[in-house]
Amino acid sequence: MTKLSVFNRSRALKLGFKLIKLSFSFSLIIFIFNCENQDRSSAFKSNLANKSVAGLIGSEYAVNSRHEWNIANNRIECLVSTEDRKMYLRTHQLSDQKGDLEMRVNLGFYNNKITSSNINWAGFNIGFQGPFKQNLDKPNDNNGINLGVCTNGTLFIGDPGPNQKNDLVIDQLSQGISLVLTIQPDGETYTLLAAIYNRETGALLSKVSKKQVMPNELSGRLALVSNFENLGNPKLYKEKSVWFKDWNVRGSKVIKSPNNLEQQNEIKRN
Repeated sequence: MTKLSVFNRSRALKLGFKLIKLSFSFSLIIFIFNCENQDRSSAFKSNLANKSVAGLIGSEYAVNSRHEWNIANNRIECLVSTEDRKMYLRTHQLSDQKGDLEMRVNLGFYNNKITSSNINWAGFNIGFQGPFKQNLDKPNDNNGINLGVCTNGTLFIGDPGPNQKNDLVIDQLSQGISLVLTIQPDGETYTLLAAIYNRETGALLSKVSKKQVMPNELSGRLALVSNFENLGNPKLYKEKSVWFKDWNVRGSKVIKSPNNLEQQNEIKRN
């Protein structure tokens, strides 16, 4: 074998090794990108198939009382009609870093009673920052930001008010609607947009926004909420209120809860 042949063979081997390294590096970049994109596309997605409340409480969710909730037909049901029943998500939360959020859930009403004060509603609570037990033991402290849809069809962010009925939404509440919340940074503050869609057709039924929300209001826990005027009536308490299905949370502001394991013993299991 001539010196030239040996030289050419050596160059070919070196070039081959470089191509292999380049290919590996490219594959690694694609893998990391896909993983990050997958995490972002669905940071959390509820999976209730073959699940029970007892199996989920303490691991994925925290509630006021596990006896007030049920899982049936792949839906989370609130079995009572009373004030501020929350189901907190244990596994994920909003970080204090700048970012965005999209959260959606399908929900429907068993109890469609409209009150004069218009405080019967279901939806989300975002941004509660204390221990679960603190807020579950004191459900009227109004921690975090509430948003949702009332039995009179009104969509709100903050506090529901005595607004006019929205018959277009009311007609869909028993069979279920899609509630979507998006959070987008806007300079030094945030803009919140809540929207209701027809669950079957995807048609927009209602929307409302809130601007200039401060960053310190948008870090902390995420929860589903059922809130119904009760006035201490035990008969009303025993009425089913709402159901939730397909809870999805994603966005660059969403992180895994760092202390979920430590908090699993905090839950109040009545």
